[in-house]
Amino acid sequence: MGLERRISRENSPVTLAQSVSSFYQSIDFQKLLTINTQLAYRGDLDSFHLFLRERGIHRACEIKNGDIRDFLSRFVPATSNRKRAALKKYFNWANTQGEIYHNPVENTPLVKTESSLSLDYLSRMEVVELLVKAKENKRDLTLITTALETGALVSEIIGLDVEDISPIDHDHVSLRFKRRGTERTERIADRDNIFKTFLETLPKSGPLFRSHYRQRISGSPRLTRQGAWLLVQNYGKKIGRPNLSPQVLRNTFLMNFSGQTEELSKDLGVTISSTIRLVARRHLTMAESSQTPQTPEP
Repeated sequence: MGLERRISRENSPVTLAQSVSSFYQSIDFQKLLTINTQLAYRGDLDSFHLFLRERGIHRACEIKNGDIRDFLSRFVPATSNRKRAALKKYFNWANTQGEIYHNPVENTPLVKTESSLSLDYLSRMEVVELLVKAKENKRDLTLITTALETGALVSEIIGLDVEDISPIDHDHVSLRFKRRGTERTERIADRDNIFKTFLETLPKSGPLFRSHYRQRISGSPRLTRQGAWLLVQNYGKKIGRPNLSPQVLRNTFLMNFSGQTEELSKDLGVTISSTIRLVARRHLTMAESSQTPQTPEP
């Protein structure tokens, strides 16, 4: 009887798209999860579905444990474990519906998170995916690139004016940030001419990042702090990170910072000692892992 049940599940005509759609309408999803959790799970499952489509997998019963591991390995530990929870919830439901005969997530252990990874930031794969999604809008792509390349606060970013952007050469621009009566200049690469192309669409002066909606409502074209947060969050939903924020983009810069940690406090205004310690510990870990053991002399 067990074998017959297994064969019937493997021959299920239900596609993965239909299965996931039914899961979204189920009591398990609608009644037992909070709204925020539902949004997060939707993003996680949609990105997983896209990942499987690229592998030619179209039914839940075709998914193997290796597919789960390969998908989760693309993310930092905290994100990986959250996505694992979403997949486990879905597969438990699919099992009760007779679409699979076991939950492939069960044999995929949680990823142990190191204290140096407790800061929420994007993996390299997520950064690439985010920039690809943002290419559809020159303003959004420039804002997100500014956050990722400079680590600037959202208040510094929305405070930029057109006059604060100066081309240095064909591949670089300088950005002048103003904060609490002080100024600092950051030199960043512009190999894809992101800034140059965006500046061509703007007047010669005034706010760099503008909002047509705000201009209609208040008469001021400058993008607000809330507008910047919503902008980033909307792109986060497209890459399975519905809680993405400008702070996460800043964290991403910090965790990939290659300079001296003292510069964070001096140039970026990072005064939280725990954050600086996290970055310093990451640098130490990377340095240790890059060293090859020396063979002792005879």
